[in-house]
Amino acid sequence: MKNLESNHRPYQAQKTFFKERILVLAPHPDDEIFGCGATLHHFREAGSLIKTIIVTDGGAFIPNELTKQAYVQRRKHESSKAAELLGLPQPEFWNFSDRMLHSQRVALVLKITEQVSEFKPTLIFTPSETEIHPDHLELTFCLHQALQGYPDDLQLWYYEVGQPLTPNKLIDITSLEEQLTQSMQCFKSQLSVQNYLDQLLGLKRFRSYTLPKDVRLAEAFVVKRKKEILQGDVQWEKIRAKTQTVPKTSRDTPLISVLVRTLNRASLAETLNCIQAQDYPNVEIVVVNASGSPELDLGSYCGNHPLRVVEPGRKLNRPQAANAALAEAKGEYFIFLDDDDTWDSNHLSQLLEYGQKNLDHIAVFSGVKGKLANPLFNFIYESHLDLVTLLELNCIALHCALFKAKPILQQCKFDNNLSLFEDWDFIIQVIQKGSFGFNGAYTAYYESSSSNIDKSDHLEHKVKVFEKHLSYLKPAILANYLNEQSKNKLQVAEYQNNYREALEKIAALEGKINHMEQSFSWRYTGVFRNIFDLLAPSK
Repeated sequence: MKNLESNHRPYQAQKTFFKERILVLAPHPDDEIFGCGATLHHFREAGSLIKTIIVTDGGAFIPNELTKQAYVQRRKHESSKAAELLGLPQPEFWNFSDRMLHSQRVALVLKITEQVSEFKPTLIFTPSETEIHPDHLELTFCLHQALQGYPDDLQLWYYEVGQPLTPNKLIDITSLEEQLTQSMQCFKSQLSVQNYLDQLLGLKRFRSYTLPKDVRLAEAFVVKRKKEILQGDVQWEKIRAKTQTVPKTSRDTPLISVLVRTLNRASLAETLNCIQAQDYPNVEIVVVNASGSPELDLGSYCGNHPLRVVEPGRKLNRPQAANAALAEAKGEYFIFLDDDDTWDSNHLSQLLEYGQKNLDHIAVFSGVKGKLANPLFNFIYESHLDLVTLLELNCIALHCALFKAKPILQQCKFDNNLSLFEDWDFIIQVIQKGSFGFNGAYTAYYESSSSNIDKSDHLEHKVKVFEKHLSYLKPAILANYLNEQSKNKLQVAEYQNNYREALEKIAALEGKINHMEQSFSWRYTGVFRNIFDLLAPSK
């Protein structure tokens, strides 16, 4: 095939549109018009149903003469007026904090998931992954996360605002130049800060570069199917392409096997990237393709760490995939990391350092952060951890724990009959072989936003775990545990009683203070107190 320009850029613009159910996600009030407003008009004229959502309140930078409430309201009015001029439906405003989407990820993913499930779009507009504004990037990331469990296929149209993209779709908007200009002029609050009108119209004029002469303006997009953005190996290839790998051959530290179970979800790329970023040098990565899909192309290295993929050739459940990974582990230590969880870059080094200072432990673990972390477990980690505690509470996340391989691999396996709590069951097996140690750090993250398991099934699966392990409890151990639990409950009751007494004393003191402040003598001497305050030397 000849190396033609048309192999890299569209040389024709789309002029025919069909009825679609379109969801438009805009980070701020104006992005929906600046990025894809004219294209949305074409779709609306073709009979498409369009729902536009402005995600943030746009209130990060407020002019001195306005309150935040007034400024936010002004920006909403501008978006509403611009939509009206382009013949688009009124947008819906979600009012997330401007420039703070990264700290509101959980809520945003859940809200997008709910919206997609209810509206059932066939096409979604979202900011391009080449954008530089953090809210633009975070919104698209959250959309990708929300689509992980969505069953239907759909199109994603990535639009450009603050950074040009490399398009595979151009839309002729020449006939809408005047209407689009008027619509963009509605955003006076933003045009007073930056000359976005000339800049963005200039970008749309440039987009006609590869198009016929009669096309003066075009909007550019990257268009993908959902399945393209949800494949982990495709996303990982983007990261690998930007990463120079220099494999290291000298190893003078213990080898750690990192075992990854994957369904080839998009989040696999982020998981591999966090392994690549580990500051511990001697790591091997074993990825088990449990999806049953075609072979994964992940390369032979993840940064400086050798990587190999186990291809069973069929779909595996979680325990089966874990056992397949264990069978391939060659390290003196091993640790699991599923394709929807991540670590800090010092996770492995801190665990190993603690483990080598406490050689009596068969496993060492960190705490976990993220949306599924339970603060209650912080107290458990600090105390003695034994079989009874683990049977009462599933309190250790598998990817937090670094295991010694030799005593475990020969005796402990994941139970293929458990469709839930297989990780918990494995940890219970291990603690019966030796002690666990908590290193005092919180360097692991839960990233998954939801579970596809019906919570009504939890009790049934817990019973299966108990049936396996309760027989190992010695009466003396159980009696001692119950005795400690009784002491703890009495101590909690004492704390609660002391707390109530303290509240009563505070209320009584506040009553006395209030009575004093209402007295004549207090009001009469107020002027003297103010004089003394003014005369007192400043600190």
